[in-house]
Amino acid sequence: MLKKTTPIILLFILLLTNLKSFAETEDSLPKLEDLKALDYPELQVVPRASERLAMESAAVKDQGVMLLFPYLTSSVMTLASGLAVSANLREDLSLDQKDDVRTSSKLAMGVGGTGLGLIYWFTYSDNYGTALSQIRGLKNKDRRTELLKERLSEEAFERSANMISQWKWVFVAANFIASAQLTGKSTGDNNIIPSLSMMASLLPLVITTGYETNIIKQQEYKRRIYVPLTWFDYQYDTTQASLQPRLNAVWTF
Repeated sequence: MLKKTTPIILLFILLLTNLKSFAETEDSLPKLEDLKALDYPELQVVPRASERLAMESAAVKDQGVMLLFPYLTSSVMTLASGLAVSANLREDLSLDQKDDVRTSSKLAMGVGGTGLGLIYWFTYSDNYGTALSQIRGLKNKDRRTELLKERLSEEAFERSANMISQWKWVFVAANFIASAQLTGKSTGDNNIIPSLSMMASLLPLVITTGYETNIIKQQEYKRRIYVPLTWFDYQYDTTQASLQPRLNAVWTF
């Protein structure tokens, strides 16, 4: 009797094992809504643009103008150059030369002060926070609203990046020229300040701010959702007894 029932028992065990394996595999399979969302990388990227916007808005509140450190340093140094030179003019300069230097000093102070004003205005106008408040006001949970939130967040990153990019060369040129006009015009150790200011004016070209990189990072993460990788190589074909060209493709989700 045992011999007759043994195949049935083994078949039953095998069936249970397959059912368990199928259940585990089913859990690991992508869900229908996930497959549908592949049409919208904005909804698949991690972190989403709206999540990054919330993090960056909090950083603006915590760090303030320090997020624009290269621009802040450049403006402060230009302002300091104008103040230092105007108060310590060389005695061997003629009256006309002194008047020209005073004018250049006022120009440097104006450039530095204007730069500081723009930095404070940009920081405390809080483009990120304004956009975040706007998308938090969208209460619907449907796919269209979710997509709208992500695209509005990306637009906020683009606006900030474009504005800072436009400022970059203006800041560099204005601060460099204003500082260069003051070199060699003051006495003692004050004479080094315009030279340091000239070097500081180049910082926006060397140090990239988060306002410029946020949109770049977000777009890069979106591209990584669909990563096609193709290459050619050769494989030995036993039927042909020779190397044959082969096209390989990997698509990573």
